[in-house]
Amino acid sequence: MTLAQNLIISFQFFIFLLLHLIYPADSNCPKSFQCGNLGTLEFPFSNQTGCGLFMVQNCDTGNTTIQFGADGYQYNFLANNSTNQLLVSDPYLRTHLNTHLCLGIKNLTLPPSPSPSATLTVLPNITLLACINQSSNSVSIQNRFQNYKYANCSPWDVYYKSPATSVSATGMPLDCTLVQVPINSTRNPGSALPDLLSHQFIIEWHVTEDCYECHRGGGQCLSNSTNQFQCDIGEKNNRLVPIASMGKLKTDIHDTYYVIVITGNLFDKA
Repeated sequence: MTLAQNLIISFQFFIFLLLHLIYPADSNCPKSFQCGNLGTLEFPFSNQTGCGLFMVQNCDTGNTTIQFGADGYQYNFLANNSTNQLLVSDPYLRTHLNTHLCLGIKNLTLPPSPSPSATLTVLPNITLLACINQSSNSVSIQNRFQNYKYANCSPWDVYYKSPATSVSATGMPLDCTLVQVPINSTRNPGSALPDLLSHQFIIEWHVTEDCYECHRGGGQCLSNSTNQFQCDIGEKNNRLVPIASMGKLKTDIHDTYYVIVITGNLFDKA
């Protein structure tokens, strides 16, 4: 092997090493982690801030919790049922089912989707319509929901239909609000309201392909001020990645070897 060939190979190895030092392929987030009886969990689950969409904590205590979104409510994480379904328990709902449901029925609500990167669906659920007792709009309320089942849940009047019935917020009377709560699928749909509800339910989740691609590239799935998807690649935005080339000029007198090194931010966008 000639001296020139040795120089080229050595230089190419140097550039390869330099690129990997400046721009590592992997992020600092673990690809997976062990979580007690739940087994091995991976994205979108995470036990580190900034590494996933659903924060999992207390894996070693036997009382594992899961939080959907940075400001989300914490649920007890009971089982990872399938690829995109998990079983949780709502401690707040459990408390009121065992004491007096009406004390907190207006605050019982299903977890919202944490970001534009993921959607959450609770299976199964029922929509309740909670209206203030003795509302000045009581006549309109009674006319609007005359074909609904009724439960006196002071300080609210609660109207509902069977779990399979879709309820629209369009034309909702004043002093009324929609409340979605999970139900026990094994109960008779005609059961009284407290018997229909359940503090344990399944959450089905779906993550967008854009978010998966962002995560695979070492980024973090976020949302901007208008709640649109945004991939944050952090410090990579400011990294200058060198691009190098080595060649040879052949002249009549001797061969001249040259090196061209170009630096630039590969993540800049116009």
